[in-house]
Amino acid sequence: MTAHKAQGQTLSHVIVDLQSCRKTEPPYVMVSRATSLEGLLVLRDFDRRKIQCHSSGDTRNEARRLDFLHSKT
Repeated sequence: MTAHKAQGQTLSHVIVDLQSCRKTEPPYVMVSRATSLEGLLVLRDFDRRKIQCHSSGDTRNEARRLDFLHSKT
């Protein structure tokens, strides 16, 4: 089953090959279909950059704002 076909489904058992992913969306879609970690099997090692991306400027600004507020309260 492709990542696109799995989108929106909930599956008790999921087997994924994250090394073959090309963008950040398919890994998220594939992994997030599993209902538990016990039901998730990753076939092989993968480059961590496959599942990491840079946060947007808005997200970084909000994180800084929240850190500042946290330090003041």
